[in-house]
Amino acid sequence: MSNENPTEPAPEPRAEIARALFAENLRQLPGARHPAGSVTNLLIAANVISFLVLAGVFGAGWLAVADMKPYIGFAASNAAATTDGEWWRLLSSMFAHYGLLHLALNMWALYQSGHLMERLLGRGLYALTYLASGLGGGLLSMAWNGDTVWSAGASGAVFGVYGALLGFILREKQALPREVFQPLLKSSLTFGGYNLIYGFIHPGIDNAAHIGGLAAGLLFGWLCALPMNATQRAPLVKGRMTTGVAALLALVVVGVLAAPRFDYTVRDELAWQDAVEDFTTREPALLQKETAAMKAWNSD
Repeated sequence: MSNENPTEPAPEPRAEIARALFAENLRQLPGARHPAGSVTNLLIAANVISFLVLAGVFGAGWLAVADMKPYIGFAASNAAATTDGEWWRLLSSMFAHYGLLHLALNMWALYQSGHLMERLLGRGLYALTYLASGLGGGLLSMAWNGDTVWSAGASGAVFGVYGALLGFILREKQALPREVFQPLLKSSLTFGGYNLIYGFIHPGIDNAAHIGGLAAGLLFGWLCALPMNATQRAPLVKGRMTTGVAALLALVVVGVLAAPRFDYTVRDELAWQDAVEDFTTREPALLQKETAAMKAWNSD
């Protein structure tokens, strides 16, 4: 005869308990006190504002690219232009997007993964990892594509966020319950694998930036990983930040030295194209004027 009370609720499954404990530990980690202070939200806002400026002020296009000149002028990265003293393009290209769909997909992926990584790493280390991933993607894109591609978009940095999650799991696996890290691992691998395969199948997608961002994120996620316990992680933050900054500097130095150089200047090429286009536009009117002058001279 059983003594169980039929009105007593059944015990929670182990997986649910583990996820609830993880969520509580995650909530106790230091983070932004207000959504406006979240690094992820600030990055999304910066990308949206950049898109509005490019499309609304410079006429780059809303749903699709209407004019490449704003991208070529100051937003996108191209090995020939970037290595010609315009290294800031590696940063500006991280906040430029080719149309609304391009922006929406990247921001959705960043929103889904960024808040979790921001909690796991802390705001400073997360921002460092995002920056390193974007730069890593941009540097590999230049080495891979040379001057054939004008690269733009946050996808390299977003891939880095997923890579950072993998790196964190590799180093702090014991801090994450199996019921938590297995779904995270599966979702990260699925995201990376699907998008890389899609990028190889469909032309026009800068898979080099994706691979570079993913690799950089994996490295920095491992280097910057901290214990889940807030007390244990506090004394480690400074050391992780020092290591991360040193790794970022090394990444930039190696990437800059390895970047291909070209024997022409993009801005000179663009000036020549504008001159030719201007002459081509005016040529019919000039020919018509010359023909009229010849007829008038012959009639005299």
